[in-house]
Amino acid sequence: MISDNRSNEKFRLKALLFATIGATLECYDFALFGFLVPLFSAYFFPSENLFFSTLYGYTIFAVGYLFRPLGAMLWGHIGDKFGRRTALYSSLHLMGFSTLLMGLLPTYAQIGILAPLGLLLARIAQGLSEGGELAGGLLFTLEHASRKRKGFSGGIFNGIVTSGVLLASLAGYLCSLSHMPVWIWRIPFLLGFCIVLFGLYIRKHTEETPTFQSIKKEEIPKFPLYQGIKTEYKQFIGMMLITGLPAVAFHMNFIYLPIYFKQLPGVGEQLARLSGTLGLFCLILLLPVFGYLSDKFGQARLMKQGALVLLVLSLLLFSQFDTLSAENIFVGQLIFAAGLAMFNGPWCAFASEVFDKKHRYSCLGTANTIGGALFGGTAPLIGTSLLNLPHGTLFLGAYLALWAILGYLAVHKLQKLQTQNEVIRLGEDHYEYKPEFT
Repeated sequence: MISDNRSNEKFRLKALLFATIGATLECYDFALFGFLVPLFSAYFFPSENLFFSTLYGYTIFAVGYLFRPLGAMLWGHIGDKFGRRTALYSSLHLMGFSTLLMGLLPTYAQIGILAPLGLLLARIAQGLSEGGELAGGLLFTLEHASRKRKGFSGGIFNGIVTSGVLLASLAGYLCSLSHMPVWIWRIPFLLGFCIVLFGLYIRKHTEETPTFQSIKKEEIPKFPLYQGIKTEYKQFIGMMLITGLPAVAFHMNFIYLPIYFKQLPGVGEQLARLSGTLGLFCLILLLPVFGYLSDKFGQARLMKQGALVLLVLSLLLFSQFDTLSAENIFVGQLIFAAGLAMFNGPWCAFASEVFDKKHRYSCLGTANTIGGALFGGTAPLIGTSLLNLPHGTLFLGAYLALWAILGYLAVHKLQKLQTQNEVIRLGEDHYEYKPEFT
């Protein structure tokens, strides 16, 4: 019995490594573009006005998100029909190609209009690759996890994956140092490609999930996504909105605002980037903590409390950003990271049980990426526009507060739907259980 338990734990740790190493690398490569936009925009979008060069760069950044839903449909279909492992192994190849292209691409001064077109192509490839990565890695982890520790396992997965963004943030900070050469922004992309090769090796030598093995014995829908949306459209819409809140809050607070803060008196670029990096570090540490607490008190309950915390913080903190000192900016981002962790820590466990297992990869991946693309990917672009208005920080706080309200209502609705259904699923992960959204 002890030997079996140890074997199960070892298998679950291997599954966690399989899922997180690729997802972390993809998050690193994908977020790196956003952090380095201010450094390389002028090389690909030359303009006398720095604002327009940066705006064009963030437009390309948003394009990657717009292609994520297509990637989710592609890899989700493969994951539901042919296996989670097959989809995740294939998506990482595409991410490696796009990252290498970004690191080697000539500038506008060297090849003219082909430079921004090549950057656009690489960003589209990144979007397609990333589209199936988070949902696939999440399911691969939680389909192996113990029923009583799904929240904790999901929090660990989320924390490790977010560390990819932390690495990208650190790379952006180091590249922004004044003594660095102008070509230094290429190095993080090339290093990312090297790490992708290691991720491919890990994924090639890992087995398929038990859940998919059980699905293969049943009749799989010809088009899992169509079948899932047809039968669970309310869950699909709700998951889009639930994804929107952390996506908007994350991209606005940790990707865009450090760039805005550097314009404030007494802050500067290095302090601004450092504040975002410390906020990310706090988020990574707290995600497993709140995931663990969600196993005790319920995922939906904790997520709704987190949405209320983000609502209050959005109205209080963002309205004061113009008058904050560097020290208060540090504190504000740490507090905001804690509120985001309260919502996002239980998110993985909550999301993994919303859809039926026959179309779970397709529906979860597509709903998640649509929410992230429409709302999270456009957040820096919207932030740039709002902050150029009179009293822009007030509008920015109101925008985030609106998303906190939508996130709360969406979690409440899905919790109510699950309570009404009271369906006991059999045979999944080799045990019988009823999803707990209380």
